[in-house]
Amino acid sequence: MSDNESSHSGKRHKSLPPELRPAFDARVLAGEDVRSLAREYGFEPWYAARRADRVLAAHQRKARPAPKPARMETLLAERGPIEAAIIVLNGLARRSHGGTYLLRGYRVGPRDVVKAANEKLRAMGERPIPYPGLATHQPTPLRPGLSS
Repeated sequence: MSDNESSHSGKRHKSLPPELRPAFDARVLAGEDVRSLAREYGFEPWYAARRADRVLAAHQRKARPAPKPARMETLLAERGPIEAAIIVLNGLARRSHGGTYLLRGYRVGPRDVVKAANEKLRAMGERPIPYPGLATHQPTPLRPGLSS
């Protein structure tokens, strides 16, 4: 077998070997086409797209600070609940095609994006974003001795 031939007979790998990930990530950040990178590196296009989304999201989180929750009322009024949720998630979510969103590399609906943002806001002690189908109140804990 020559140096140019693969032991896998031209089959694509499902994922990128760890030693090649830094080079792939750098080329994604440089703006190269993900499909051509997948062909060049010899792995599945769906994996390349998912890895590229994660690399870009991580880069965006590092590049810009998280918004201050005090601006939430203004943010909701100007942009609406979904865009406010995307901003709160600070790069973990973004719009995709067909009315869906990518949240941590997975395709989800708008409700899931707002739900994730609300979890983050609650952890920070802030009020959640109101959205149809989601409970926006924080449950009141029962006092000791009371049963539900």
